Order: sequence, then structure tokens, then C-alpha cells
Amino acid sequence: MDGRRFEILERIASVKGEISCRDLRAEIPISRATLSHHLKELANAHLIEIRRQSKYMYLRMQKKTWSEYLRRLRRIGP
Repeated sequence: MDGRRFEILERIASVKGEISCRDLRAEIPISRATLSHHLKELANAHLIEIRRQSKYMYLRMQKKTWSEYLRRLRRIGP
């Protein structure tokens, strides 16, 4: 996983509930286009859920998917 994408995922996972895309962008200094690309990839991997409300986007970690990824990695070995 791309280092910046992992940083974004880590930040989303650190909040209880949702974080707004605006707040996330304020914390991670990248362009809107780059953030949008990373969010799309994370959503396509089902690692995050994106909820749109009016013109705002809210992001939430999909903990079930993340747990499944970790479980599969553990089976592969150290």
C-alpha cells in the first residue's frame, strides 16, 4: 500500500465514527485531486465507507474488511 494512502487510512481509523473529508485534508497536506484518488482506491478496496451529505463527504473505516485483511495476512505467515 502506498505510504500516503496508509497515512490517510490510519487517520480515518483513528477517529471514533466519521471524519469529514475537509478535516482530513486540513490534517494531511495534499491536493484535493490526490486525496480524492486515494479515497477512491480505499473505497474500492472496501476499507472505507464514504457518506455524502449535500456537498460534504464523511469517511468511516470499514473495520470488518480491515479485520479480514489482517486475518488473511496472518495465515500467510510472518
